[in-house]
Amino acid sequence: MTLPKELILRAGWGGRVDGVDEQVDMLWEFMGRMARYGGFLANSWDCLLRHSYVVSESKDELRRYVLEECEDPENWYSYSITQSLGWPDDDPPHMWLSVNFSRPRGYEDMAANTVVGIIESGKHVADKFPLPVGWLLGVGQSLVKDFVDIWHPDAVSLDSMELLDVCPSRGSGLPVVGYFTWLSGSVVDPEVLPPTPVCEFYKGGVLFGIDPVSSDPVGDASFLARQVYGSGVLRLIPFVQG
Repeated sequence: MTLPKELILRAGWGGRVDGVDEQVDMLWEFMGRMARYGGFLANSWDCLLRHSYVVSESKDELRRYVLEECEDPENWYSYSITQSLGWPDDDPPHMWLSVNFSRPRGYEDMAANTVVGIIESGKHVADKFPLPVGWLLGVGQSLVKDFVDIWHPDAVSLDSMELLDVCPSRGSGLPVVGYFTWLSGSVVDPEVLPPTPVCEFYKGGVLFGIDPVSSDPVGDASFLARQVYGSGVLRLIPFVQG
């Protein structure tokens, strides 16, 4: 059995422009939802400010950091927040989140707007503080739903580097199929998906994935991903949402 060394929670969507207040609301809601899970996901978040990270204890502080960090807040393209204090080597389990959004149009080789959360342990402490993969897969469907609720994307997945190797067009606008994946109707017709252990219609799309208590999550998710990619039912994330 192979367990992933890190997990990746990602969302992507076609071109859409959100105002700064909407963007801050999304980040603040994300931080609050992670805290509800407890464990390391409830740890405090540090926010990017002038090439360093500072603690954000209120939405007003977060908004101020965002406005100070972005030279043109009406054309905001990227930002990041982290639970890590010793990145990348010396931390127990934590998440680091990078957002690139409010682009009005997409591209042939990537989604217009993306959110990527890396869930990992620092390599120097990985033996002492291993990533709780079983627990994370147990709440994986809920984490995917959180991303759907917050970002209103076209595709969300909880995946890992092992599964990226299965993707036939890595780095393209093709959605990543992970341990758990949600796709909007713009990306797939739910009725033609191959059968999967988990399958649920949710928020205008479909959430599917492996058995959350699988004894071989990488093997099972790789098999599922090959099935879905091989079926030819996936479409590229659209250039413009809607």
